[in-house]
Amino acid sequence: NIYVMEPTKIYKTDPNGNPLPGFPIIASSGETFLGIESLGNKLVLGGTFTSVKGQARKNLAVINEDGSIGSFSTTSATGSGSFGVKTDGTIILNQSTYAKAFAPEGTPGPTPALGTVRCIFVDKQCRTIIAGDGALTAYGISRPSIIRLNCDLTVDDTFQCEFTYTGGIDAIAVYPDGRMLIGGNRNIKGIGASSSRLVRINSNGQVDGSFVPQLANEDIVSLAINGDKILVCTKTYLRQLDNSGAMDNSFGQKSSIGWAATFTHVKTYSGKIYLSGWFTSVSNKVSPGIVRLNSDGSIDNSFASGLPVDESGVEGFTFQSDGKIIVGGPFGGNVQADLVRLRSNGGVDGGFGKNNYSGAGHKGIYALDVDSQDRIYIGGDFHDLNQSGISRFARLSKNGVLDENYTPYLPFGYSSFIS
Repeated sequence: NIYVMEPTKIYKTDPNGNPLPGFPIIASSGETFLGIESLGNKLVLGGTFTSVKGQARKNLAVINEDGSIGSFSTTSATGSGSFGVKTDGTIILNQSTYAKAFAPEGTPGPTPALGTVRCIFVDKQCRTIIAGDGALTAYGISRPSIIRLNCDLTVDDTFQCEFTYTGGIDAIAVYPDGRMLIGGNRNIKGIGASSSRLVRINSNGQVDGSFVPQLANEDIVSLAINGDKILVCTKTYLRQLDNSGAMDNSFGQKSSIGWAATFTHVKTYSGKIYLSGWFTSVSNKVSPGIVRLNSDGSIDNSFASGLPVDESGVEGFTFQSDGKIIVGGPFGGNVQADLVRLRSNGGVDGGFGKNNYSGAGHKGIYALDVDSQDRIYIGGDFHDLNQSGISRFARLSKNGVLDENYTPYLPFGYSSFIS
């Protein structure tokens, strides 16, 4: 089943989007819902409220499977939509300047972190990850940026985060062995290392001191691991680093002659590199919205995007199992072409379904993915798709035919979109 949250309502639907009994849950006048997390067949709800369905609940509540209100109750929670939920029902709530644990019945528990808390997450091993804006204090011990707790909420000393950051993290790439590349739009400060907008950490949270990226202070929007190399995509450049962080000066592409001329994503597939964004050409190769590179960074001249030349911006793309490319975005004024499929040479696949994504306030497709059956899921700012009443989120067949039996109930206002 699917839960959908608005600021004042919680909806529950079956997998085909049909509303289920007991819902929606409606907030009282002047009160707001801010976040939801699953707890088995139940739902944990956070926000700024004093009651839910007529029962006194202060800012945290548990909703049973049938929509009734669970027994969890506390008077100690301040309003927040950021929290983690353990499988035993313990809730770790972001209280802005600290994190607070609440037992399954609502009794306040320990305060495992002090500092400016940004987000809280519980992983599949019952460990709680708390991320902060700068240093956090865990049970009296200062730690940089991220704390990991064991299942009993004691500090996991095997995880020693060794970096702090002062801005947004916009890109993460994960190695098969658990190491991570983290990039963003502000400097990330590694302990004993100089500041950079890109850092690599080991699976235990420690900064990899052998990785010293040779990058200018450019905002990083996307990262990809390319064998033993690293692709770093900024808004205007694609660069490649070796495993130590040294710049591959023979590699690199800059957007040119494009509308706004910015890159959005970099991905690798079958030994090739795909780069998307708002551009008409890259290195004098006309290929609107998406271009393919060889592994050495040179332009693959066997690929030329068939998207419209005028103001074509690719906001997202993915690959079907046969290597064909599904691309989404606002493609000029052609409202029927905001989702297209490209063949292996970049040409538009005429056999792919053409749907009408127009409507009041239409702006484009911003997110997409495919499942194991190559069915396509799209999200964005589109309305009344093919006059079906389906808006903002939809499922299509592998060949682009709208699945009108998949009707998720997303009653957002026209100012909302999914990305």
